[in-house]
Amino acid sequence: MKTQGTRRNGRTKELLEHYELLFSASRDIILFVRRDNGNIIEANRAAEEAYGYSRDELLSLTIKDLRAPGALDSIPAQMAEADRNGIRFETVHVRKDGTSFPVEVSSRGATINGTRTLISTIRDITERKDAERALRESEERLRLTLEAINDGFWDWDIPSGKAWFAPRYYTMLGYEPYEFPQDYGTWRSLVHPDDVDRVEQRLRESIERGEGYAVEMRMRTKSGEWAWILTRGKVVAYSADGRPVRMVGSHTDITERKRAEQALKESEVKYRHIFESFEDVYFQTDNQGKVRMVSPSVQRIAGWSPEELIGEPATRFYQDARDRETILSVLAEKGYVSDYDVLLKRRDGTPLPASLSARLLFRDDGSPDGV
Repeated sequence: MKTQGTRRNGRTKELLEHYELLFSASRDIILFVRRDNGNIIEANRAAEEAYGYSRDELLSLTIKDLRAPGALDSIPAQMAEADRNGIRFETVHVRKDGTSFPVEVSSRGATINGTRTLISTIRDITERKDAERALRESEERLRLTLEAINDGFWDWDIPSGKAWFAPRYYTMLGYEPYEFPQDYGTWRSLVHPDDVDRVEQRLRESIERGEGYAVEMRMRTKSGEWAWILTRGKVVAYSADGRPVRMVGSHTDITERKRAEQALKESEVKYRHIFESFEDVYFQTDNQGKVRMVSPSVQRIAGWSPEELIGEPATRFYQDARDRETILSVLAEKGYVSDYDVLLKRRDGTPLPASLSARLLFRDDGSPDGV
């Protein structure tokens, strides 16, 4: 007949067997360490495999023997905190062969057979640390790439209107990184009033069609001036019901390009006015000898309209085509002709005495481009 005490002892034995099984089968390192001197009083199979010591060797060591030299000073405080409240921390342990590896330690105090003991579960976190390092390196490469590209990248959560603006997004407008709020409303307030409707319309079309977009606009800088910005973007994420929820893109400062374009337009206007006001006739031919440009004065002086001569051989308005060949020979030898007397031909066929000056034209690569 089994007494209550017998049943209790049986149950205790069963629990101890379960704990021993968990202790031996755990993939994490488990160490029992004396609180007073740090001696290791028990170690599981995972500890033997991780450190390269046998169980007997481990039981002859203290916890200090498993710590990397640079991590020894923190042991007393960590043991005290583990005994008082329990503790979790990261540190570096050393194997028997001298190699080290990062670990996460979870430790708590308990009294076992009258001895104050720290029960520590230790996990090798090498893979996690490698992944964290790889992530940091990837983020660093991305940061350096974004800085090299010199664009201001943005990431917009469409439903909420919240956004993320890269540091360059701010600095191209003269602000310190993150000086103004990161949201759609702030972006809109910085766009030139004359541009905002056009840009928003293009933005809506892009979202509705699921296409990328690129549009030029002006944005107000911190100093109050207007910078020309090329903004590009595309929807990259949709909700389960197909609604666009995320768009990413970039800002490129094109202010200098716009200034150059404006300067070129002004220069073209200025020189066109000069060109159209020539008293003499100015004309230009390509490498095949065909007229590609002629001043409006040709109509007043020779009766030809510019449109009649564009694309025609230059010999059409020479009385003697051989004069053209002579001029080309001199140009080939000297590169220029100055005050060459020649008879040209008016539209009605009558001769037109003229003094001709010419120079060879060249492309940027040095190849001939006409006269």
